[in-house]
Amino acid sequence: MTPPPDNKYTDGAPHNDVAAKAKDAVSAVWDKAKAFAKTTGEKIGERKSADAPPTPSSYGMLTAYKSCLKRYITVSGRACRSEYWFWILANFLMGLLIGLIALISMMFIPFLPEVATLLFGLTALLAWAYPALILLPGICVFTRRMHDTGRSFWNILWALVPVIGPIILLIRLCEPSGPANIYGEGPNPPAI
Repeated sequence: MTPPPDNKYTDGAPHNDVAAKAKDAVSAVWDKAKAFAKTTGEKIGERKSADAPPTPSSYGMLTAYKSCLKRYITVSGRACRSEYWFWILANFLMGLLIGLIALISMMFIPFLPEVATLLFGLTALLAWAYPALILLPGICVFTRRMHDTGRSFWNILWALVPVIGPIILLIRLCEPSGPANIYGEGPNPPAI
């Protein structure tokens, strides 16, 4: 799509103000997109490889969740704070959803016993299977997060020290990304 020429609406047809304003708005957005593309060095409409992990500035909860599942057995490399904490948040919300479904199904047992019992049984199975399925990706993203702060996986042993251990581990998980280290280049994540 090309922006309209400077001599607007020379086709002789009558145009109303709404159409003119819409065309002007599209033209302004197009100009801003071209200016942004020049600053980033990318071509408009160019897509990056699907296998490349997203940049930390583009992380949202769903992106981080997909990234962790895609790299579910990868312990090499680094994971920025947003990737790790969005992973934790997504799994917390999934646990709440499973619990809510189980609670609702228990409430309906007196009214629809067969359906509610089946639904409760399925959610009980899911409540057991889901944590088992996300255990390995969770360990791997934890390891990559520790790598991002310049530490090894064995920092998980802090969790075994009563009271102070989990606090130290939480502080280390909340630290910003460090510079390039033995585990790779720093991802330069946004502050969260």
